[in-house]
Amino acid sequence: MEINLMRKDYAIAQTYCSWLLKNTPDLHVDLYKNASKIYEARVDQEEDKPKDSQDKDLIQALKDTALSIYDNRINYFGNEAYVLDRKGKIAYKYMYKKKSNYPALHGLYQKIVDLNGTQTNAVNVTYFVKVIVREYKYDLLTKDSTISKYLQLHD
Repeated sequence: MEINLMRKDYAIAQTYCSWLLKNTPDLHVDLYKNASKIYEARVDQEEDKPKDSQDKDLIQALKDTALSIYDNRINYFGNEAYVLDRKGKIAYKYMYKKKSNYPALHGLYQKIVDLNGTQTNAVNVTYFVKVIVREYKYDLLTKDSTISKYLQLHD
């Protein structure tokens, strides 16, 4: 897996990584670090293809797996605040296009901010603000709730 990762042969690395995640999920935290790189690179590879040759189902499956890798890493190796802060960096771009994802995104970014406080990665605060604004536009949050959340983040 490591050699294929270094060669940027992510499709082959994914095969080995998938087997390891399924059969030895508690092997080592590095498995999850490398798995994140592999699956995120596979999403990029598939999305870089011409639109007419993209497999939307494959892309969605790769995104779902990439996000679940962070949850499984927490499950086996802890360090929830740090790992969720990393997950937040990709969650928005993987999920923002569907209105139905906004409650989950809101919950994720709220948890990231609650756990990390002022140490929250700046991009995750930005994404949280974007989530709040879109929730307001979609009538999922009231004006008062939107302003309250924004002020909480500003503080």
